[in-house]
Amino acid sequence: MDRALTKPADFERFTGRSAKVWTHEPVEQLSFLEGRIAGVESGTVRLELKGKVPRTIEVPFGAIRKANLVVEF
Repeated sequence: MDRALTKPADFERFTGRSAKVWTHEPVEQLSFLEGRIAGVESGTVRLELKGKVPRTIEVPFGAIRKANLVVEF
């Protein structure tokens, strides 16, 4: 079962863990993001995205519609 991330404190607590994030509106042309939580700063959540070109993206907390931890084995 995926754990929901609902508060900035949840993102801080699980820094370094993988998460899936859905946004109300696209952030840098993406409305679904999957990657490692790199931290929380000034109302934004930093995510290190997976993909061919790894990058870090900052998502405003108010733009997050839904977020869950990814179960890692």
